[in-house]
Amino acid sequence: MTAGWNLVLSYGDLSHQTGYRTRVLGELQHLDSAGGLDPFLLLFDRHPEKFEMSDEIAHAAVPRSEFARFFMEVGVIARKHPIRVVHAHNLYSAALALAARRFYGYRVVLDYHGRIPEEYVFLGKGGDRSRRALEMLEEWVIKNSNHVVVVSRALGRYVLKKYGVPASKLSVIPCCADASQFQVDPKLRDRTRIELGLSDRLICTHLGSFFEWYESEQLVRAFNNLRERYPAAHLLAVTPGEDAARGFLARRLPEGTFTVTAAAHERVPALLNASDLGFLLLRASPNIETSSPAKFAEYLNCGVPVIITNGVGDYSSLVHNRKLGEVLKESIVSDKLVQAVLHSRSAIAERCAQGGGELTWQFHRDTAKYVF
Repeated sequence: MTAGWNLVLSYGDLSHQTGYRTRVLGELQHLDSAGGLDPFLLLFDRHPEKFEMSDEIAHAAVPRSEFARFFMEVGVIARKHPIRVVHAHNLYSAALALAARRFYGYRVVLDYHGRIPEEYVFLGKGGDRSRRALEMLEEWVIKNSNHVVVVSRALGRYVLKKYGVPASKLSVIPCCADASQFQVDPKLRDRTRIELGLSDRLICTHLGSFFEWYESEQLVRAFNNLRERYPAAHLLAVTPGEDAARGFLARRLPEGTFTVTAAAHERVPALLNASDLGFLLLRASPNIETSSPAKFAEYLNCGVPVIITNGVGDYSSLVHNRKLGEVLKESIVSDKLVQAVLHSRSAIAERCAQGGGELTWQFHRDTAKYVF
């Protein structure tokens, strides 16, 4: 007989590939059963009819506009087995879980992905009034949750300083990669480079959305500077918004110097193995300062050194201290890094993969047993 449910609660889009989806489903598949409980995913999504997941994990999808259905759905789920923990992703999910906690007696674990009030304003979704309302929600949720998982030590410091909760209430689990999929594979590298028609090129890859959080103009400047010194350089943009990205790059780069493609998540390890350098150039913001981009873990575990902007969560300092790429200065990628990639690729890939080893879901299972 089961010990009960770990109810994984998501209020955010899982029907298309984003970093949020990578986080939620990665933890669901690898960590949420670590404490001996059966995971059940209840998600509120803009397009629940488009959400696809293996039936091996019990789940139910509800339109995001019908969030009040949480109280009915949680009652149905609890009648099957007792709910022991609600693993709530971000503030809205945790607020729903806290509203019903007294009826079911479960623990609420807030999984906090970033500074939501600042993110809301940065993306133009609201102004100062919205930010203040979200800060009040943030304070209430953090103080009333039984435990808080943060995605970076930087976010942990923010929570501790602003809300004065005890350090024992926090655990750090970064956004990770699945070690069974994201790994160094020389044969896959050679095969994919042939498929792309780029076997003889220095492939510089941008992975993820192309605008919003990213410094697209800086990406172009850095790549153009690199291309002037290394004519074999080729920019590979792997992004869901491929038409907009292609149009943007076509106005700024010569034909034949870049490729833009969308890719299912299972295709990404092959594209990263084919790559020589990975760009992670993010716009400065309070939320980025505490972030944990999943792309970083995916680059490293496939052996790709990362060219990163300063002030990205815990990762900019990690890149600098452990020589896992470089922190970009004045939009110039150093010759030292490029030469290392060109002449010692196996060694630098091994170093990057070692650095990425702590950024896998498999590495964090012991932490998950304590949390969930």
